[in-house]
Parts: sequence; structure tokens; C-alpha cells
Amino acid sequence: MMGFESIADLFREGQRIAELIWTGQPLTARDWTRALVATEFVWASEVYGAGLDSIYTFGYSDAEAVAFLRSAQRKLRHAGAIRRSSII
Repeated sequence: MMGFESIADLFREGQRIAELIWTGQPLTARDWTRALVATEFVWASEVYGAGLDSIYTFGYSDAEAVAFLRSAQRKLRHAGAIRRSSII
């Protein structure tokens, strides 16, 4: 799910991907896609993520979070960094 082989892979690869992002290292299209999908799930999903409690989890209103998420989606799409439906 989300391009990860298992929950253990999600945590392992998620840590690796986060480290690359935080240190400004290049990511593959697959990694950018997995990072975006995981972000979408964790923030928006009531089943798999914070959902309606996201303001308490992340400290941003829905409007602020949607603006951030849409900005990230646009930047990644325009840069050709993500692939639609390639991993789901």
C-alpha cells in the first residue's frame, strides 16, 4: 500500500526519505510519489491518519494544511517528480 511493501518497509523507507528531504538530497520519482501519498494519507485520512483531528496533530487549520498540500502537489507535478497511479 502507498508504494511500500509492508508496515516495516513504510517506517524504514519513510525514515530514509524524510532524511533525504530534510538534508536537501535528491529523491527519485518513486520516492517523491511515496512521500506525497504518505503525507496525503497521514493528514487527510480519517481511517489511516489524523483526519478530523489533524489540527491537534499538526497544529494547522484545514485551510492552511490544504494550501500547503496543494502547493506541494503542484510543485511536484510541475517538476515531473511524481508519477500518477504508478505505485498504488
